Amino acid sequence: MGQVKVDFELINILDKNKKITATGIIDTGATLLCLPKKMIEKLELEFIRDVDIRTTNGKVKRRIYGGARIFIKNRSATVDVVEIDDDLPPLIGVVALEVMDFVVYPDKLDIFPNPEHNNEYMIDML
Repeated sequence: MGQVKVDFELINILDKNKKITATGIIDTGATLLCLPKKMIEKLELEFIRDVDIRTTNGKVKRRIYGGARIFIKNRSATVDVVEIDDDLPPLIGVVALEVMDFVVYPDKLDIFPNPEHNNEYMIDML
């Protein structure tokens, strides 16, 4: 199986003229949206705090930014962003996928609206 990749648009919610479009990798092992530093700088996102992140290579310090809205397949979510190195691709984590009510289909290399919700946009509050 290959990587699940999707096109997305991202805007700075405080300045909607600051936006980017890119292709990201769906990463169900990542919690948040992870973007290369150069994308964060282009969007001029607001720095929130430094955090410890657990990775396959151990614990590292990363910066968290706020004020981003991601758009995928006519759905959107306001998300925090983790800064990653510029040589890495954007990673779309599970928080954004859950908020937008997408399910990952690795065999089809794509994401789709949650079939349990009749393909309608729905958020569980159970």
